[in-house]
Amino acid sequence: MDEVLNSPAAKEMLLDHVLGHLLAGSTFEQDPAKLLPEGAPNFRSAFQAELDALGFASNVRNVTMVNGSGNSTGTGTAGMQVIDTTLDIALFTTADVNLHFMPAANENINVSFFETFLLGSSVDLFSADASSSAVSDGVDSSPGGTGNISSALSGAGNNQVIMDFIAALEQDDYSFIPTISALAIENENDWYVAPDIGGIHNSGFVNTFIPDVNESHTEVTAASAAFALAEIRQQPLGVSETDLANKYLLVRNPVGQQIQLKLDASVAYGSVEVSVTAITGQQLFSKKVLNPSQEISIDHTLTSGIYLLNIRDADGEYHLKFMVR
Repeated sequence: MDEVLNSPAAKEMLLDHVLGHLLAGSTFEQDPAKLLPEGAPNFRSAFQAELDALGFASNVRNVTMVNGSGNSTGTGTAGMQVIDTTLDIALFTTADVNLHFMPAANENINVSFFETFLLGSSVDLFSADASSSAVSDGVDSSPGGTGNISSALSGAGNNQVIMDFIAALEQDDYSFIPTISALAIENENDWYVAPDIGGIHNSGFVNTFIPDVNESHTEVTAASAAFALAEIRQQPLGVSETDLANKYLLVRNPVGQQIQLKLDASVAYGSVEVSVTAITGQQLFSKKVLNPSQEISIDHTLTSGIYLLNIRDADGEYHLKFMVR
């Protein structure tokens, strides 16, 4: 576990890393003044700066599939107890272990407690506290693609201490890649809000798949596979269609009870005709909107499936596949 936590990837990617909380000169003791989330020194900030400098790929269609919930469904709850147990470590030696997720917004709690006993007498103790910012509950329980503790420890084989630890877990899953992070949303500090891709949460993606529930990190479901295939199988866009791609953006895909299109504030829209056809080519409905601004919202009664959204305005046509769950 020490090798995993101190790998370059972990130190670059983790928003909150153990190295950001240590006393000067110590490899494990916590600095009581460093309780808020902090990345690994000389790694996290440098990695983020590199990503910012690279930006999104250009001259391509940037789309994404994420595993985190899009409706603020958390993974467990902030500050919840993960484990509270006594382990038999060796002959006459036991350890009391108590762990919690990061706390709710603006709270400070003990998150890590480990005390060892020899013949019933305490011989060593480690304890660590943590705080969350005033704007967000702790990231451990945020909406996101999940990892789980038992899988991380599965390489322990038949080590009885590890098996007892896993058996005593009260919460196995944790948020590994928060939804807000996976969508590359920069202007949001609350890990629990529902993403509004076409509204306040600007993103570099022109189409997204966001499930309603948290899924395992990198899990491909039938719905996300259908989304990926629909994107891959799209007909190539013509020049006029490429231009139109910046004018119309689906706020959510799969769509909810409304089909919502975010509009480019710098464009003056005249008459816009929006129609929906089935994959078989049958037109299901059509609607004309005059002089829209900010957003086009269309109520629908479509059943679950994949559909084609056709948009026609004075500049040409644009076609986009979308899903109804």
